[in-house]
Amino acid sequence: MRKVLSLAWLVRAAAAVMVSMVVLHPGVAQAKWLRAESAKFIIYSDGDEKGLREYVAKLEEFDTILRAFNGVDPKGLPPRKFEMYLVKQDKDFQRVFPGADEQIRGIYSTSTGDIFATAILTPLGGGSTGSRLKSRTDVDSDNTVLHEYTHHFMFQYAPYAYPTWLVEGYAEYYATTIITGDYFEVGYFDKGRGQDLLFNKWIPMEDLLGKPLADIDPEKRTRLYAEGWLLTHYLLSTPEHRAQLAKYMKLVGQGASPVGAMQEATGLTPAALFTTLVAYSKGNIASLRTPFKRPQYAMTVTEMPPSADDLLLENQRLRRGEVDKAAKPALLARIRQAAAKYPNDRLAQLTLARAETEFGDRTTGEVILGRLLTADPKDSEALLLLANSRMDMGDTDDDKRDALYREAGKLLGRAYQADPDRYQVLYGYIRSRLIEPSFPTDNDMQVMLTAHDLAPQVEEITLIAARALMRRKRFEEAKGLLGPVANSPHGGEAAEAAKSLLKQIASVSG
Repeated sequence: MRKVLSLAWLVRAAAAVMVSMVVLHPGVAQAKWLRAESAKFIIYSDGDEKGLREYVAKLEEFDTILRAFNGVDPKGLPPRKFEMYLVKQDKDFQRVFPGADEQIRGIYSTSTGDIFATAILTPLGGGSTGSRLKSRTDVDSDNTVLHEYTHHFMFQYAPYAYPTWLVEGYAEYYATTIITGDYFEVGYFDKGRGQDLLFNKWIPMEDLLGKPLADIDPEKRTRLYAEGWLLTHYLLSTPEHRAQLAKYMKLVGQGASPVGAMQEATGLTPAALFTTLVAYSKGNIASLRTPFKRPQYAMTVTEMPPSADDLLLENQRLRRGEVDKAAKPALLARIRQAAAKYPNDRLAQLTLARAETEFGDRTTGEVILGRLLTADPKDSEALLLLANSRMDMGDTDDDKRDALYREAGKLLGRAYQADPDRYQVLYGYIRSRLIEPSFPTDNDMQVMLTAHDLAPQVEEITLIAARALMRRKRFEEAKGLLGPVANSPHGGEAAEAAKSLLKQIASVSG
């Protein structure tokens, strides 16, 4: 059943929108951290168990919906479970992402250290923390998390050279999904995006279609999200339009410009497309409502050790690998002080060892890792950290570099035997092989492409894999990997590197 709503409804709802932006924080008392694991998710929360179970169930439901709408095996399992950290207060969110804008409710992070999301839970009206979408007035509370998970899903199961407007528009389209005990509804619009369309000047169609987010005026970037959502909604609204979107994507994948491809696929010039979208925004925008009986999702919930209150979020900040030089002394001092309270706790000691080997006292960090490996010789994370420390030391000592890298390779081989599905271990092994004249061997290629399959969202892994493919003259495969990075909505050094590699491929392969 299709549910229709006029965008003009937003004008009447403006006052309600402002109220919905107010965030209520619970008291400062800190609850014990809990860890929930289901078939596809591992979620950590400093809230109550009931709310955590509800949240995990809703994420499982949302994943089921994405699979149904995107032709992904409904019974399939991800190559690695998606991890999320749920906090109740902005100050805890800042422990992972210091300096993040106060209006940001969640961030999805991908790096060679980890892939995870962190979000601030907002209690919904009358419900427990984490309860989900009892009415449309609640729809904004989870938009950020569902938006970011859609990105993760999209690049995990269908990595492609998506243009910016579609990457963000597609995530916006699914971010407002409503799930109740009776139905789910896809395509409902976000009030904030709607206001952008109603009250602000639109960015030109050529900019929407052809520019990465980094090239859009920062003050106008929210309009790219809004217009991207509207264009995505339009192209998913009928079978005819979906066929146009498929044709457009094929053309873009073949190297056509996003602007020219849209005109060829739809028959609309940028000016005509603008007129069409304005008319579409003023009409009845349909969302798709489908009857839904909630299944039961098996999960286990365990209590984290007391050290999690002090160090779980700091450990995630370290895993991101983006600690500013100026911030390192204070962070190291805080971790040392907290870890001292838990001398026999694995989480505390791993966090301390990570900080010491990366920007503290390497010898101290390696001694800690040695103790952890004496207690458990198969501790894959301790093996990984020790291997990374050996390679980092090699990077500062040319005479010992090769020996240290080969020592790291042996440690990583042990880590692989203990945990063959940890992409960080596979990436570390490839890093240890870069010194070898024979790189990349057939085995190197297999390890590297497996790491990419496990973590296609990590741009550094993609770039290394593409360069190796190029050395083996597997240019078409390299192009397939580089397209999503080159078209990254947020641009950056990785995108520029990918574009440079694509130019090199074009010059040698014709």
